[in-house]
Amino acid sequence: MIAMPKRPTYDHVAIQAAQQTRSGRLLKPLRLDADARDRLVRDQMGLFISGVPNYEAMLRRVVSLSRYRGGRWIAIPATNLLAATAQRLLGGTEQKPRHRSNAWHLRLQALELTTLEHLPRLDAVGVEGVILLDPCGFVHQARGCKTHFGKQHDRPQRLVDFVAKAAIDSPPGPVFAVMTTRPAIAQPTMRMAEVYRLAGWQFLDGIAIRFGGDVHPESESR
Repeated sequence: MIAMPKRPTYDHVAIQAAQQTRSGRLLKPLRLDADARDRLVRDQMGLFISGVPNYEAMLRRVVSLSRYRGGRWIAIPATNLLAATAQRLLGGTEQKPRHRSNAWHLRLQALELTTLEHLPRLDAVGVEGVILLDPCGFVHQARGCKTHFGKQHDRPQRLVDFVAKAAIDSPPGPVFAVMTTRPAIAQPTMRMAEVYRLAGWQFLDGIAIRFGGDVHPESESR
Protein backbone atom coordinates (compact mmCIF):
# COMPACT_ATOMS: atom_id res chain seq x y z
CA MET A 1 0.00 0.00 0.00
CA ILE A 2 1.25 3.49 -0.85
CA ALA A 3 1.54 5.76 2.19
CA MET A 4 0.20 9.30 2.02
CA PRO A 5 2.93 11.99 2.01
CA LYS A 6 3.43 13.86 5.29
CA ARG A 7 5.93 16.51 4.24
CA PRO A 8 4.66 20.09 3.80
CA THR A 9 4.45 21.72 0.40
CA TYR A 10 6.27 24.91 -0.58
CA ASP A 11 4.65 27.90 -2.27
CA HIS A 12 2.20 26.78 -4.94
CA VAL A 13 4.56 24.76 -7.12
CA ALA A 14 2.72 21.68 -8.36
CA ILE A 15 5.53 20.08 -10.37
CA GLN A 16 9.30 20.27 -10.36
CA ALA A 17 11.15 18.39 -13.10
CA ALA A 18 13.95 18.56 -15.64
CA GLN A 19 12.79 19.66 -19.05
CA GLN A 20 14.09 17.62 -21.94
CA THR A 21 13.93 17.40 -25.69
CA ARG A 22 11.78 14.73 -27.32
CA SER A 23 14.95 12.68 -27.82
CA GLY A 24 15.75 12.84 -24.10
CA ARG A 25 18.47 15.51 -23.88
CA LEU A 26 18.10 17.20 -20.52
CA LEU A 27 17.44 20.95 -20.38
CA LYS A 28 16.86 23.44 -17.57
CA PRO A 29 14.42 22.57 -14.76
CA LEU A 30 10.74 23.51 -14.72
CA ARG A 31 8.92 24.67 -11.62
CA LEU A 32 5.20 24.65 -12.43
CA ASP A 33 3.81 27.57 -10.47
CA ALA A 34 0.75 29.61 -11.46
CA ASP A 35 2.63 31.74 -14.00
CA ALA A 36 4.23 28.73 -15.70
CA ARG A 37 0.92 26.87 -15.76
CA ASP A 38 -0.98 29.82 -17.23
CA ARG A 39 1.70 30.25 -19.89
CA LEU A 40 1.40 26.61 -20.94
CA VAL A 41 -2.40 26.84 -21.07
CA ARG A 42 -2.28 30.06 -23.07
CA ASP A 43 0.12 28.51 -25.56
CA GLN A 44 -1.96 25.30 -25.71
CA MET A 45 1.01 23.23 -24.57
CA GLY A 46 0.70 20.03 -22.57
CA LEU A 47 3.20 18.27 -20.32
CA PHE A 48 4.59 14.99 -21.67
CA ILE A 49 6.16 13.15 -18.73
CA SER A 50 8.02 10.14 -20.07
CA GLY A 51 10.31 7.44 -18.77
CA VAL A 52 8.53 6.85 -15.47
CA PRO A 53 9.86 3.46 -14.27
CA ASN A 54 6.46 1.79 -13.87
CA TYR A 55 2.80 2.41 -13.04
CA GLU A 56 3.28 2.12 -9.28
CA ALA A 57 5.99 4.78 -9.53
CA MET A 58 3.47 7.04 -11.29
CA LEU A 59 1.06 6.64 -8.40
CA ARG A 60 3.77 7.24 -5.81
CA ARG A 61 4.68 10.48 -7.52
CA VAL A 62 1.25 11.96 -8.20
CA VAL A 63 -0.14 11.10 -4.75
CA SER A 64 2.08 13.88 -3.38
CA LEU A 65 -0.35 16.31 -5.02
CA SER A 66 -2.74 15.42 -2.19
CA ARG A 67 -0.78 17.91 -0.05
CA TYR A 68 -0.59 20.60 -2.72
CA ARG A 69 -1.74 23.97 -1.41
CA GLY A 70 -3.07 25.37 -4.68
CA GLY A 71 -6.12 24.18 -6.60
CA ARG A 72 -7.44 20.73 -7.46
CA TRP A 73 -5.63 18.14 -9.58
CA ILE A 74 -7.28 15.19 -11.30
CA ALA A 75 -5.38 11.97 -12.11
CA ILE A 76 -6.99 9.42 -14.43
CA PRO A 77 -5.63 5.87 -14.87
CA ALA A 78 -5.82 4.90 -18.54
CA THR A 79 -7.83 1.70 -17.99
CA ASN A 80 -10.21 0.36 -15.39
CA LEU A 81 -7.70 -2.36 -14.55
CA LEU A 82 -5.15 0.35 -13.72
CA ALA A 83 -7.83 2.14 -11.69
CA ALA A 84 -8.43 -1.03 -9.70
CA THR A 85 -4.69 -1.28 -9.07
CA ALA A 86 -4.65 2.33 -7.85
CA GLN A 87 -7.56 1.62 -5.51
CA ARG A 88 -5.71 -1.38 -4.08
CA LEU A 89 -2.41 0.45 -3.63
CA LEU A 90 -3.90 3.62 -2.19
CA GLY A 91 -6.23 1.78 0.17
CA GLY A 92 -9.26 3.88 -0.70
CA THR A 93 -12.81 2.65 -0.31
CA GLU A 94 -14.68 5.43 -2.05
CA GLN A 95 -16.58 4.08 -5.07
CA LYS A 96 -14.47 1.09 -6.11
CA PRO A 97 -14.38 0.34 -9.82
CA ARG A 98 -17.27 -1.94 -10.70
CA HIS A 99 -17.50 -4.21 -13.72
CA ARG A 100 -20.54 -2.45 -15.13
CA SER A 101 -20.41 1.22 -14.12
CA ASN A 102 -16.63 1.70 -13.75
CA ALA A 103 -17.59 4.79 -11.74
CA TRP A 104 -14.58 4.93 -9.42
CA HIS A 105 -13.62 8.16 -7.69
CA LEU A 106 -11.22 8.73 -4.81
CA ARG A 107 -10.49 12.13 -3.26
CA LEU A 108 -7.23 12.65 -1.37
CA GLN A 109 -7.41 16.30 -0.33
CA ALA A 110 -6.21 18.35 -3.36
CA LEU A 111 -5.87 15.25 -5.55
CA GLU A 112 -8.73 13.27 -7.07
CA LEU A 113 -8.36 9.97 -8.91
CA THR A 114 -11.09 8.68 -11.18
CA THR A 115 -11.82 6.70 -14.32
CA LEU A 116 -12.43 8.15 -17.77
CA GLU A 117 -16.02 6.90 -17.46
CA HIS A 118 -16.58 8.90 -14.28
CA LEU A 119 -14.64 12.02 -15.31
CA PRO A 120 -17.60 13.88 -16.91
CA ARG A 121 -19.44 13.73 -13.57
CA LEU A 122 -16.76 15.67 -11.68
CA ASP A 123 -17.04 19.33 -10.82
CA ALA A 124 -14.53 21.20 -13.00
CA VAL A 125 -14.37 24.35 -10.88
CA GLY A 126 -10.92 25.07 -9.47
CA VAL A 127 -9.10 22.34 -11.40
CA GLU A 128 -5.50 23.37 -12.11
CA GLY A 129 -4.27 20.20 -13.74
CA VAL A 130 -5.42 16.96 -15.36
CA ILE A 131 -2.96 14.06 -15.53
CA LEU A 132 -3.55 10.96 -17.65
CA LEU A 133 -1.68 7.97 -16.22
CA ASP A 134 -1.10 6.13 -19.48
CA PRO A 135 1.91 3.79 -19.09
CA CYS A 136 1.83 2.51 -22.69
CA GLY A 137 0.56 5.73 -24.26
CA PHE A 138 -2.47 4.27 -26.02
CA VAL A 139 -5.54 6.25 -24.90
CA HIS A 140 -5.28 8.68 -27.83
CA GLN A 141 -6.11 5.70 -30.10
CA ALA A 142 -9.26 4.68 -28.18
CA ARG A 143 -11.73 6.65 -30.26
CA GLY A 144 -14.39 3.98 -30.72
CA CYS A 145 -14.48 1.99 -27.49
CA LYS A 146 -17.60 0.13 -26.42
CA THR A 147 -18.99 0.10 -22.91
CA HIS A 148 -20.34 -3.06 -21.27
CA PHE A 149 -23.77 -1.92 -22.47
CA GLY A 150 -22.62 -1.82 -26.10
CA LYS A 151 -22.53 1.99 -26.27
CA GLN A 152 -19.58 3.52 -28.06
CA HIS A 153 -17.63 6.38 -26.56
CA ASP A 154 -14.53 8.38 -27.45
CA ARG A 155 -12.10 8.08 -24.53
CA PRO A 156 -9.66 10.88 -25.45
CA GLN A 157 -12.58 13.19 -26.22
CA ARG A 158 -13.75 12.83 -22.61
CA LEU A 159 -10.45 14.33 -21.52
CA VAL A 160 -10.66 17.13 -24.08
CA ASP A 161 -14.24 17.95 -23.04
CA PHE A 162 -13.40 18.03 -19.33
CA VAL A 163 -10.39 20.31 -19.85
CA ALA A 164 -12.56 22.63 -21.98
CA LYS A 165 -15.26 22.66 -19.31
CA ALA A 166 -12.69 23.49 -16.62
CA ALA A 167 -11.39 26.37 -18.76
CA ILE A 168 -14.89 27.84 -18.88
CA ASP A 169 -15.59 27.31 -15.18
CA SER A 170 -12.17 28.50 -13.95
CA PRO A 171 -10.23 30.46 -16.59
CA PRO A 172 -7.64 30.12 -18.00
CA GLY A 173 -8.14 26.42 -17.32
CA PRO A 174 -6.00 23.44 -16.32
CA VAL A 175 -2.76 22.21 -17.75
CA PHE A 176 -3.05 18.76 -19.31
CA ALA A 177 -0.33 16.15 -18.73
CA VAL A 178 0.35 12.61 -19.89
CA MET A 179 2.58 10.25 -17.90
CA THR A 180 4.08 7.25 -19.68
CA THR A 181 6.76 4.65 -19.04
CA ARG A 182 8.00 4.78 -22.63
CA PRO A 183 10.44 7.42 -23.89
CA ALA A 184 8.84 10.29 -25.79
CA ILE A 185 10.82 9.57 -28.94
CA ALA A 186 9.19 6.11 -29.15
CA GLN A 187 5.68 7.57 -29.24
CA PRO A 188 3.64 9.51 -31.83
CA THR A 189 3.73 12.73 -29.83
CA MET A 190 2.53 14.99 -32.65
CA ARG A 191 -0.52 12.80 -33.26
CA MET A 192 -1.19 12.65 -29.52
CA ALA A 193 -1.08 16.46 -29.31
CA GLU A 194 -3.59 16.70 -32.14
CA VAL A 195 -5.99 14.26 -30.48
CA TYR A 196 -5.80 16.12 -27.16
CA ARG A 197 -6.28 19.48 -28.96
CA LEU A 198 -2.82 20.81 -28.10
CA ALA A 199 -0.32 22.81 -30.11
CA GLY A 200 2.53 20.75 -28.72
CA TRP A 201 4.27 19.36 -25.64
CA GLN A 202 6.72 20.43 -23.00
CA PHE A 203 8.71 17.25 -22.45
CA LEU A 204 9.70 16.37 -18.87
CA ASP A 205 11.95 13.70 -17.40
CA GLY A 206 9.71 11.25 -15.52
CA ILE A 207 12.46 9.63 -13.46
CA ALA A 208 13.22 12.41 -10.98
CA ILE A 209 9.99 14.41 -11.28
CA ARG A 210 8.42 15.73 -8.06
CA PHE A 211 4.83 16.71 -7.37
CA GLY A 212 3.15 18.82 -4.70
CA GLY A 213 4.31 17.70 -1.28
CA ASP A 214 7.68 16.47 -2.59
CA VAL A 215 8.64 19.74 -4.29
CA HIS A 216 11.72 21.32 -2.73
CA PRO A 217 11.76 24.99 -1.75
CA GLU A 218 13.37 27.09 -4.45
CA SER A 219 16.52 27.69 -2.41
CA GLU A 220 17.15 23.91 -2.29
CA SER A 221 16.42 23.23 -5.95
CA ARG A 222 19.21 25.36 -7.41
